[in-house]
Formats: sequence, C-alpha cells, structure tokens
Amino acid sequence: MIERIRRLLWPKKIRHPKLERPSYVNRHRGRLAMILCSGPSLVSHRDAILRFISSHSGLLVLAGNRAFASIPVGIPHYVGFTNRRRLCQYGREAAGRGWLLIGTSIPPWILRRLGTDEWERLPYVADDEAPFAVEEGIIQSGCGGVGPLLIATAAIMGAREIWVAGMDGYPKGIPEHAYAEQDRNEAGVMRHQEQTMRALVTMRPWLKAMGVSGPHFLTPSVYQEEQHV
Repeated sequence: MIERIRRLLWPKKIRHPKLERPSYVNRHRGRLAMILCSGPSLVSHRDAILRFISSHSGLLVLAGNRAFASIPVGIPHYVGFTNRRRLCQYGREAAGRGWLLIGTSIPPWILRRLGTDEWERLPYVADDEAPFAVEEGIIQSGCGGVGPLLIATAAIMGAREIWVAGMDGYPKGIPEHAYAEQDRNEAGVMRHQEQTMRALVTMRPWLKAMGVSGPHFLTPSVYQEEQHV
C-alpha cells in the first residue's frame, strides 16, 4: 500500500527542469569517441564494431539505451537515457555497464529505485523542433533522440573525433532495433528521423568550429554522408 501511494505521489516527469552546466565539460579532452545507437546494424556489423573498439586504445564509448547489449563487458563508459520507460526497462542492466547520463525530465526517484548513485544529468532543452546549439555545455534542442544528443555530449566532453555505430535511421519506415523492444511510437518514426537529420545537419558546422572531426558512420545509416563499411 505504501509503495502504491508513493508511486501516485512521485512525479513521472520533471516539467520545468533546472538546466545547469554539466560537470563533464572537457572531462575527456582529446579522446577518440564512439557512439553506440540501437539500430540492427549493431548486430549485422558486430565484428567490424568490435575490431574498431579493439584497435583504438583509449576509445571513449557512449551508448544510448540498451545499445551495449552485444558489446563486451567493460564497455561502454557512459549509457544515456532520455526516455523514462526505457530507463525503467534497461536501467539496472545499464548501471552494471557504465556511468549513466540521465535526461533532465527524468525524476531522480527512478534512479534511487534502480539502486544506483553512479549517474549525472545530461542537460538539454526538451524541444525536438528547436535549432541545435550549445550554451555552457547545455544542448539547446532535443535533437530527435538520444543518439544525436550523445554525439554532441561527446564533443562537449572534449572528444577530438567521433564515430557512430547503430544509428541506422528507419530505411523501411518502421522501428527496428538490435534487440527486442516494443516501440510505442511506430507512427512517428519518420518524424523522428527528420528531427534527427535536421539536428545532425546543423550540428556539423558546430562540431567543425569546435575542432571535432565527425560524426563518421562506421555502420550503414540514412544519416551518413559517406559509406565507411
């Protein structure tokens, strides 16, 4: 009964989160970074991904949601969540794999219930239609999802070059993942893809101005400018 009352009283979402400069600004200056997203190419190109990881000493790896599932233990260093449902689904597993980066609309009681204190905020303005920009380490757009947010976060952390795997997009117009997941937003996947594309187009000049190379795509993606595999 007490647990039920708590669930009713606890906020499901922070409506007006306070956005503060993250402590990870320039934490990993000069490192090569890889972003792991959840597309099925994580499975089809697993060998190429593992070769890339093993051949780059000191590689900084950030994963979105459960994109770490097919990667050896010890990787990634960070796991990002901006969706409350996915954090509840995969949070315990992720907490055993890397430090958690949590979107600012997710209330901290969820982390307490997961039994971890190894997390910090990933501050961004939760508006996917807002133009991409970064102010004091705070991303000024939702960027269409956790993948592009982690690309920007790697640059904010000080990465000099950024590679991406598993950011397939939706070439068939339907949600597909490297692992079984019941996607509740099937009708909105193309809108999500357009938002991500728009964020990446405006992000590239910012990355270049920051002296960051990338994002380069290691696996096939609707967002890539060049084919690297």
